[in-house]
Amino acid sequence: MKVSIVIPAYNEEKHIEKVLRKLKKLKEVGEIIVVDDGSTDKTAVIAERHAKVVSYGENKGKGYAMRYGASRASYDYVVFFEGDDQLYVEDVKKAVALLESGCDLVFGVRDLGVIPWPRRVNNVLTTLALFLATGRIIRDPLSGFMGADKRKFLNLRLKEDRFNIECEIRFKAVKNKLKYCWFPERVKYHEKKAFKFNKLGWRQSALIIAFLVKLVLVRRV
Repeated sequence: MKVSIVIPAYNEEKHIEKVLRKLKKLKEVGEIIVVDDGSTDKTAVIAERHAKVVSYGENKGKGYAMRYGASRASYDYVVFFEGDDQLYVEDVKKAVALLESGCDLVFGVRDLGVIPWPRRVNNVLTTLALFLATGRIIRDPLSGFMGADKRKFLNLRLKEDRFNIECEIRFKAVKNKLKYCWFPERVKYHEKKAFKFNKLGWRQSALIIAFLVKLVLVRRV
């Protein structure tokens, strides 16, 4: 089975070409769509050498980029990947195998021990909040490495535009009774102080917390 790879990308000129070169070698990859989320560097120019690039001219956030990219995918299944070269492209095969087996959504799960401690705390608190909102243990809910049946993903009618999207997807997967599965995801961090340099900073963390409080108190989005 072949899939569409969707990469939300914002200022990833340093790593994007390396990622695309490796993805192109996978037989499971039918197409690669890089969603240029208002980058101010050469991300789009570099990506165009190896993939289809779609853009809308301004930074609207990861969530918006994921929905935009999925809506333009040619294949029935999509795998969302990162452009920062922190994931292992070979793990795409794990996601595709689960989708092929009948899972509606598949989520990468990292080894908690390798995640920098501030993000580890975020992860544990997010897991707790989603449990309170859904009654389910959702493993590694902040991982952005995931795959989906495109039609069912779009039918979730997701609303969050930024990093809250990852929590919203999991919440709505439970509420819509979709079949979701997990696969082991490997990750490498370029910086020891990964939280400082990572896109998920303190402001985005605060927004995620606010979103999760809403899920717990209101139990709907």
